Amino acid sequence: MPWIQYQFEAQRRPASALLDTQFAEAVPSDKLPYVAWFGVYGKQPPGGSWWRRSEQPKLEAIEADLIRLCGGFGNGWAVYVRRLETPALREYYVYFGGNAELQKVLPSLQALHADYRLEFESRSDPEWSHYKSWLNEAVQHG
Repeated sequence: MPWIQYQFEAQRRPASALLDTQFAEAVPSDKLPYVAWFGVYGKQPPGGSWWRRSEQPKLEAIEADLIRLCGGFGNGWAVYVRRLETPALREYYVYFGGNAELQKVLPSLQALHADYRLEFESRSDPEWSHYKSWLNEAVQHG
């Protein structure tokens, strides 16, 4: 997958984004009309960085489990497209549709990582407007 990374300022905070650009030419909006957001909050103040170095292995484990669970509950109808980092918060965005059951990801992830604050929201985005705005953002800041 053609992932790109770029940095910018989001709400007056430094931000770093990873974006999968494979859908830049044609978005599968008819098959994946919803976008899910997952938030993973750091437990320790980040200091002058995104995260405390000591937290990194745990955050990587949470990310791996999140992606695995989205794949499992996605039932072939989910695609992970973006990760956004700001100090003490990682956000993950997954487009989904059809038979995906992404609402089941959060309780499963919380069972594995009960010591972290984890959140989930989803909304309709049949035009992939969020994704298109992230592509524009990447062009501006990449």
